[in-house]
Amino acid sequence: MVCAIPPLDGSLPGESARKIGADLRWAAFPATSLTNSRLLTALAPNLLALEMVRQATGLDVSWVQWFVGFAPIGLPLLLALPWLDW
Repeated sequence: MVCAIPPLDGSLPGESARKIGADLRWAAFPATSLTNSRLLTALAPNLLALEMVRQATGLDVSWVQWFVGFAPIGLPLLLALPWLDW
């Protein structure tokens, strides 16, 4: 989806490639990382990490506990992301 935006701004492969494409790449990476970490099932490694913790400690973490653990740092980062990107 992000790949369809640069041509709208005249950023095409070649000399104009960095016109907007690089900025979109750097904005999309942290946004994707944050949104994938906020939900337990949004990213396969989240479930793998949870299973490893469960096997090692016997702790069973629910979806709500996962979100509550994410919220203190994740929500402020999500809100600050547009300003951090500029």
